Amino acid sequence: MQRMKKNVRPRTISAWLLARLLAGAWPRVKVWLSQGQTGQPQAPNDNLDTGETTPRGEYFMNDDAHAKLLEALAKDDFASASPEVRAELLQFHADPNAPYATKRKPKKWKKVDVALQKLRASAVPSENHIQ
Repeated sequence: MQRMKKNVRPRTISAWLLARLLAGAWPRVKVWLSQGQTGQPQAPNDNLDTGETTPRGEYFMNDDAHAKLLEALAKDDFASASPEVRAELLQFHADPNAPYATKRKPKKWKKVDVALQKLRASAVPSENHIQ
């Protein structure tokens, strides 16, 4: 194992870490892009940084992304949310006692809670109404 030089600037280390992360994700991204050219890409619901599914509370960026998506879709009463997205959001936020990173910010968590209540109360559009 090589030792890092003492005079390496943080910017260089950051660039090196980013390159390592991208190198790990790139093979999966190439497969999804090629699938997209031939039809529907089959991208799993995984974290591209870790390559695994990350449960709530384990990776703050995952929690924040779900919260932002939930809030954005709540603005139009979830009219633009597919049944799959609705199900994902409801499943992700199913356990109110889970250690969501968003809970560390009480104002933000209140917005998430309000949006979740709105989602639970909204009717899922049926296929008969979609023309």
